[in-house]
Formats: sequence, structure tokens, C-alpha cells
Amino acid sequence: RDHCYEPLDNIFMEGSPSKEAFVIIYGNVEYRSRVFTESEELSEEAWVSEAALWGSWTHRGRLTATTAVELLALEPAGLRVIVEGDPGLLSFVRGYAKLYANHASDPLFTDIEQNPTSLHLLVMQAATQAPRRRDSKASGAVSVSHSISSGVGERMAHFTHSLFGMRKLQLGQPSRI
Repeated sequence: RDHCYEPLDNIFMEGSPSKEAFVIIYGNVEYRSRVFTESEELSEEAWVSEAALWGSWTHRGRLTATTAVELLALEPAGLRVIVEGDPGLLSFVRGYAKLYANHASDPLFTDIEQNPTSLHLLVMQAATQAPRRRDSKASGAVSVSHSISSGVGERMAHFTHSLFGMRKLQLGQPSRI
């Protein structure tokens, strides 16, 4: 579901529980955490609180709108609906979730990822652990998650595209995941 905020609105506060991850659709936000000496500015397509998709999560900083901002909220149940229809993707996501949960257990881990390379490595590891299937258009075994694992910034591209696609299919109305 979508959330809209005005400049200076607090989106979440440190210590509050989170039951959803966010993707910034438009606008800018500022993230402050005790882990950083300065605030971090985030804009379109940035992910915030992804850890909420993979387990219990408590915000480790404060997120504030700096402009009018729209966020797409991703709930674990909505993600489950998307991936359950594809056994290969489901296997990949389960593997990624386990790896991510371990990654997020670091006391310096926050609601925003500071090291995209580390997430890329998690994606690659999950992709190599996911079962392979035969693709009717290609000979031999093809990795189920090849397109997901092809680039650093694409760790969750499939999910984002699926969710944005679902929003467009519902007569132009935002999906209520």
C-alpha cells in the first residue's frame, strides 16, 4: 500500500516496531541513526527497513520526509502472495531471507543498507543455493534467479517490478498488499 507524507513528517522513529519495508516511489527522505555521524539522504527507488520482510524488526533510526514523498509499503504477507506461485523464486527468497536475517543481526545494521556489495553477495549466495530448473526456451539447466542476481542494485528488482506491475493492473489503483 502507498503512504504519502509532507515535508518534515516523521515516517518512523527509532525503537518503534516495523511490520513493513518501504520503497521510495517519489520524493526525498532523511535517515538519522546513532550509527552514522551525519544523516543520510534517500530518494526514488531506495529501500528502507527491508529487514521487516524477513523477520521481526525494530527501527534503528528515524526517517523524516524532506519533500513530499510517496512510499510503497511492502508487507511480508504481500510478498508471500507474489512468490508462492513460483517454486524457484520461493526457494530463492527463502534462502535470501535466511542470509539476510543473519546479515541484519549485526548491531551496526540499520534500516538502510550502507553496503550494496554485501547485499549483492547475499543475492549471489542465495542464487547459487536455489534449485535449478529446466527452461523450455533454453537447453540445459538455467538458474532460476539469474535475472535477480545479475547486478548489485538488482537484489530485489523482481519484487519491485512485480509490485509496481500489480499496482498498474488494478485499474490504476494502488495495490493493498
